[in-house]
Amino acid sequence: MKRLALVALLLFIATAFYSRNIKTAEPADIIDTAAAQGLTKFVAAVALSELTESAKAQKPPAPFTVFAPNDAAFAAATNIAQTKAALRPVMKFHVVPGKKVEKGMLVAGKLESISGSKIEVISATQVKGASETANIVGEGIACNNGIIYVIDKVLTPTKE
Repeated sequence: MKRLALVALLLFIATAFYSRNIKTAEPADIIDTAAAQGLTKFVAAVALSELTESAKAQKPPAPFTVFAPNDAAFAAATNIAQTKAALRPVMKFHVVPGKKVEKGMLVAGKLESISGSKIEVISATQVKGASETANIVGEGIACNNGIIYVIDKVLTPTKE
């Protein structure tokens, strides 16, 4: 009986010590969340485009719906020069003001990006730029200032 009491006491002490040392993660913004998801080329492209501060915004036009190309998509996008002038309109095209989600699902239809061009959400699994269709890889990732959908292509802005 003493052994059982001793084990219970040790478990209680260990649990109390452990629970006091657990840090609860605060929800992160779009950039920090993208970095944590391994979207290194997306984060670098946002920085080169000088849009990092905007993507971290907590006030309008935030929240944002972001279609973030994965690293493989950037590697395949050899037609986009790695300069601010070339990347900025492309990166702005991947961002839509507001959370475009209803009942946990991405809203289908044409959405106006912060670049002014329209990005078409074909379904909960596909989005379309000017000439390419990208697949949405996985589910939306919630951030404290929006939601990220990882896609498998870099989209070209539409000319409207």
